Amino acid sequence: MSSKNLNFLSEIKAVTLDWGDTLAHVVGKDQGLYDFRRLYPLLKFQFPHIPENEIYTKTKSIIDDLVQIYAKNYNNEASNWRDCNKSILIKPLIEKAFPNQSIDWELLFEKFCLQDDRIIPHYKNLDVFFNIIKKQNYKIGLLSHVNYEEKYVRQNFKNNGLIDYFDFFSLSGDLTYTKPHPIHFQDALKKSGVLPHQILHFGDHPEKDGWGSINAGFKTALIVEPGHYGQDAVESVPADIFIGSIFEFSYVLEEFHKNPNSSFYSKYPC
Repeated sequence: MSSKNLNFLSEIKAVTLDWGDTLAHVVGKDQGLYDFRRLYPLLKFQFPHIPENEIYTKTKSIIDDLVQIYAKNYNNEASNWRDCNKSILIKPLIEKAFPNQSIDWELLFEKFCLQDDRIIPHYKNLDVFFNIIKKQNYKIGLLSHVNYEEKYVRQNFKNNGLIDYFDFFSLSGDLTYTKPHPIHFQDALKKSGVLPHQILHFGDHPEKDGWGSINAGFKTALIVEPGHYGQDAVESVPADIFIGSIFEFSYVLEEFHKNPNSSFYSKYPC
């Protein structure tokens, strides 16, 4: 059981946030199915002269191949936490499926990579959290396993009225390394302009977010979703605070201002 207290918050100058399950709560989503439903209408628009059933079949084949490539080469922590950029991976698959066709790649990638409808329902209360963070004068950075370039994520956040909250982005789609690889955390640290112990990282994955941030020298806010990860894995992380969601951080700050020596949030919730 941790004996840490909240005194460390007096030194925090920046926070970094996982996207996925931390901000958007996308636990249990079938990425392959999601990608198929995203790509199919885009290819129909690109190739109005090709029968829809042919586009349907070829889109399914493209996504099946993409899932296999990703699973084999990237989604494996034993392979040094390498990651991929899906827009780079999917281009040759589309070219192979639709040879000698004119394709507006910029338009296709813009629509395929934004992922708007996946996260819009979860954005309605995020401004509350961000305003709490900004009141503390913390910088805000996105430190996340996102398989696309920063420009697409920026556009997504702009479309949803969130871009002005962010000071920097560190995304695996640009780096081709993902958490818990040190390169990913070093990139975020460099962009933050502060010292490692002055960053508080919010994330839900015990290894990627918990140990990754701890090994980088960051402070750690581990988000606990019962049943998502094993209790032993979560409890083994010596996080600085354990919370149920990012919104609970407001209560952490209240506790800190009342009693900086409190260890209530540093204990794994039983």
